[in-house]
Amino acid sequence: MSTIDGPHVIRSDMKVTMKQKALGSVRYAFRKFKTNKGIATYIKKEFDKVYKPNWHCVVGTDFGSQVTFCRFTFFHANYGERAVLLFQT
Repeated sequence: MSTIDGPHVIRSDMKVTMKQKALGSVRYAFRKFKTNKGIATYIKKEFDKVYKPNWHCVVGTDFGSQVTFCRFTFFHANYGERAVLLFQT
């Protein structure tokens, strides 16, 4: 049985405090919710509340993406075998 240490950032252009918020939100969401949709919904709503809309979050194991985002709002990380993509438009 393998253990998950926490999210591993693949790429992010967020400033340090926002990236820390993203990491904390990801950790919390993965503990609290079981489904990809539940995890993504929590993270999106948390960022909409703290940093104003329009945030988008994708969580899953097999997806591609091509997104346009606002500067300093992109976050891509792996948590175990799932990926988290978070960005603002």
